Parts: sequence; structure tokens; C-alpha cells
Amino acid sequence: MPLHVKRLKEIIQREKVNKGLIITDHLLMHLFDTCDALYCIKNGKRHTVQEPSDLCNFGYPSMHDK
Repeated sequence: MPLHVKRLKEIIQREKVNKGLIITDHLLMHLFDTCDALYCIKNGKRHTVQEPSDLCNFGYPSMHDK
């Protein structure tokens, strides 16, 4: 729900100043504009994700397909 997403993003922006947060979500595009660092865990290894197209390398559908 867009209203909940907006509110959660506001809370995350406020709280991340003093706390470390781990977020998992299937609405990936919201994470790109909210998080300072993004990682993908695949086969037990952590991979840095710098842009949406990086996720294609890990088997996720193109972000433009969403």
C-alpha cells in the first residue's frame, strides 16, 4: 500500500542515522532510494548491489519488467 510504503520510508530515513537496519523486501525499487548500501545474498555469499541492473546477475527479473 503506497501510504504504508511512504510512512515506512520516512521512519527508515529518520532511524538509520543512529541505527543499523536490515531490510528485506520484494519491492526492490523502494530499497534503492532508501538504503545507503544494498547487498544480495546468493549461495551463502554477500554481493554488493550498486544499481538495479546488478540484480539481473543474481537471477532477479529486470527492474524494468516490474
